[in-house]
Amino acid sequence: MSFLEDLLFRWSRTIAALWRDLMTPHGNSDARVLFVGHSGDLEAGLVSCLPGADHRSWGEGFGPLEGAVLEFAGEPARFRRAEIIRC
Repeated sequence: MSFLEDLLFRWSRTIAALWRDLMTPHGNSDARVLFVGHSGDLEAGLVSCLPGADHRSWGEGFGPLEGAVLEFAGEPARFRRAEIIRC
């Protein structure tokens, strides 16, 4: 892994960890949350939250006011799926 790939991996995992930490108190309630972002942070976080998802089906990068609704549930609580929201 190159330095740049390692940096991107760590950055995306950090975003996913922050989202997980925000959602953990709500894990027993089958919570859903809308994440809206820009500058590639949303894409990186989504890939890290859902590494087994079909990322190509999400389409191109997100534009302004676009995002994803993430489902956070289960035992242990984790991100289960994403619903992509486009303008």
